[in-house]
Amino acid sequence: DVPKAWTRWFELFLLPRRCKGYPFLHRDMCCTSAYSLQLAGSKQFTLYAPDDAQYLYALPPSYCRSAIEDGGRSANLAAYPLFAKARPRHVRLDPGDLLFLPPDWWHTTRPTGDAHSLTLGGNYVTPETEELFAASFAEFRSFQELSSLGAARILR
Repeated sequence: DVPKAWTRWFELFLLPRRCKGYPFLHRDMCCTSAYSLQLAGSKQFTLYAPDDAQYLYALPPSYCRSAIEDGGRSANLAAYPLFAKARPRHVRLDPGDLLFLPPDWWHTTRPTGDAHSLTLGGNYVTPETEELFAASFAEFRSFQELSSLGAARILR
């Protein structure tokens, strides 16, 4: 059973103006949809559609994080040649702007402009993705259990 609290959650992201941004290219786990509401400052999202996943060098065990550093801004194409086929989309959020991300969209962010960036983000499960979420959540819980027994390790 999936705890109800896991089907909706909110986060507050504060990025100082000189911050390099969210540190890695990723997709949100467990088939959730997401949104970002820009409260202050501005932020640039770099987005990749789910079809681009084959070019993004996803890392085990979750395959939700890319091996490509800094969101691909300075990707080493000799090490990651397929990344050249990925099609980035860039979206700038200013105060009051809202961005919706369906499940499995890869993304990273960085602040733009001279001010700090403050964003309210949220993830949630839709009726269409409830079964996928439950299956992903069960896999996550199994991995947590293995990790607690020393049979697996969660990398951060």
